[in-house]
Amino acid sequence: DFEEFCRGQEADALLQTLNQLAVDFECVVRRHRGHVISYPGGGMLALMREGGHAERAVSAALELRNVASEFNRPRGPLGLPLLPAQVGVATGPAFLGNLGTYKYMCFTPVGPVVNLAAALARQASPSAPSISQATQDQVRERFAYTTDSPRMVLLSSRDTRRVWDVSGMG
Repeated sequence: DFEEFCRGQEADALLQTLNQLAVDFECVVRRHRGHVISYPGGGMLALMREGGHAERAVSAALELRNVASEFNRPRGPLGLPLLPAQVGVATGPAFLGNLGTYKYMCFTPVGPVVNLAAALARQASPSAPSISQATQDQVRERFAYTTDSPRMVLLSSRDTRRVWDVSGMG
């Protein structure tokens, strides 16, 4: 997990590594016409809008998986902790605007779909981004899915959702 990745690292070295990854991850998001909104808790929140947003988001998720995998490739043999990059994609309406006070304000999406994407990421495997049913409804055969997809996931004490794990392009 992310705490294990951070454990034992010097703060300067950890921040340098995370900033390097942020550059690589942001390039992926921008290539798919998305926007990085924030970096909450060592993660990344990105937004895709307009036509084809679901397909672009899933394509970006697969590419993010590949970038993280390439980052981790030399770390295992060196005995360094692996980055547990987990990606969740959810499709639906969100409120987008400034949130906060005059002392600290940020431009961010809010709403149930944002929370769903975060929950999907928390339970996703680093090898397969997890997408919501609404996202899968829009992209269907354009992607391939793991053999156990769809699966039911308990996201909270009262919320069970059908989740699709993406293994590659269709």
